[in-house]
Amino acid sequence: MVHMDGGMAKRFLMLGLVAALAAALFGPGAWAQEAAGRRPLTEEEGRLVAQAALAYAEVEYWAGGALRKGMPYLWGGRTTVEQLLAAAAQAAEDEQAVPALAAAESHEPGGEPAEAAGQPTGTAADAADRIEDVLSGLGVDASGLVVNALRALNPSVRFAASAGDNPVWLADATSSLLYHYNVLHLDPADIRAGDFVFFGTAGGDSVNVTGVGVVTGRSGTRVDFVVASAREGRVIATFARTDGDYWRNNIVGAGRFLMPAGM
Repeated sequence: MVHMDGGMAKRFLMLGLVAALAAALFGPGAWAQEAAGRRPLTEEEGRLVAQAALAYAEVEYWAGGALRKGMPYLWGGRTTVEQLLAAAAQAAEDEQAVPALAAAESHEPGGEPAEAAGQPTGTAADAADRIEDVLSGLGVDASGLVVNALRALNPSVRFAASAGDNPVWLADATSSLLYHYNVLHLDPADIRAGDFVFFGTAGGDSVNVTGVGVVTGRSGTRVDFVVASAREGRVIATFARTDGDYWRNNIVGAGRFLMPAGM
């Protein structure tokens, strides 16, 4: 389970400060195209990353008596699909157990109170509250989706947090760090499955990256991708056209991940 506590918030603030400082010192991510000892993902690796990301949009689970689809959105979240399904299954068991155990709370002769037996207690409403409490600590944000998809490809993957041949390496990354120091920047015509699309604003030499999605396919000008959407509250599969207004107004670039040497 992922909880956004004060420590995690500070960690992501530091990641953002590192990205901003490095961008100010070294400029935008063009340097990454010549990063020594690193290689772009192969087509097969990209396909595997795309499949891993798509699972976050397609995952289905029962909660609160309803079937839900898509990993929940959580700022700073790094929950995996497996962790979500395990937590949802346990929550569903608790929800089903409460009505059956409610009578035990009346201390029937020969019986043991549910609380004493270590079982869930309370009403169905209490169970629903517990489920929502569990789910509130589960999810991913935009960069979390990308990081988890890359970890599915290689659990030891690391991310550059500065420019040069000997960058600072981190076990995690923000959308900005991914854009500036971890991708080979691409022309839209070269985008393929497993590449990233970056959201934000650009002006002059300054690029403000606010999010990232994983491409699942391209057909002509249509680019399909998966993204953790704060507005939708979950991971979704969607698309944009490279010659359309949405792309021009919201997407600041595309890139192919550069795998560190030896991975």
